[in-house]
Amino acid sequence: MTEVLVADGDQVREGDPLLVMVAMKMNNEIRSPADGRIVDVSVNAGDAVDQGDLMLTIDTESE
Repeated sequence: MTEVLVADGDQVREGDPLLVMVAMKMNNEIRSPADGRIVDVSVNAGDAVDQGDLMLTIDTESE
């Protein structure tokens, strides 16, 4: 994980950038799949993540 762009409690809109990670020597932005509120960020910049790892949780019910 290169960069964490959101924090717990942040409101996000569908398409907002949430995280930046490096894969195959390229920076890749992870964008929000839906409108909502960030309720838990499970990663920090510098963390190694694997496919399937939970990186954050978005509550889509409490806009």
